[in-house]
Amino acid sequence: MPNPDGTSDSNAISLYETNSGEKLVYEVIDGAGGTAGLKITSRCANLNVLAGTIIGGTENCVDLNNECSGILVQSETYQTRGKYTLSAKTCNGVIFRGHIALRASQWEVNLGSWSDQSDKIQSNTLLALTADVYPIRVWVGNAEIPHLDDPKKYQIIGFGRYGAVVRSVVMLLWKIGKKLHLA
Repeated sequence: MPNPDGTSDSNAISLYETNSGEKLVYEVIDGAGGTAGLKITSRCANLNVLAGTIIGGTENCVDLNNECSGILVQSETYQTRGKYTLSAKTCNGVIFRGHIALRASQWEVNLGSWSDQSDKIQSNTLLALTADVYPIRVWVGNAEIPHLDDPKKYQIIGFGRYGAVVRSVVMLLWKIGKKLHLA
């Protein structure tokens, strides 16, 4: 599906429901020149991805969406090149582990941003991260506040528990705009 600006995502590796239940190991996932290094989507479940290095694209190193569940992503090093290091939206039971080597242009972790594929809340997320620069900035939109291995390392930004209310208003306006052919 195209992005709102008409472009399409390009990812070094994309994993789907058909990859559910797998344990995948990579030395390097290189998303340079694309949107993301690793994209996990379409209700993928019970997936473990272990990597030496994940190099991000223009948006992020790792992008999870569309109701994935039971996902572990662990990388020795996340080399951020874009807006975010790690993104997850509309998923349940996500664990991010590893070291963030480069600061993102907006925030390192993006939880519960808008999705055109589902309106579910990002829930049950665990962050066990280290970084070259602290605090690790965590945006919380339509998401539960994540579980943190050490709260002193993180800065929570965003709506938190009010994300669902904000999202409902935005979705209502978007639906009205579509009916009026404005969106």
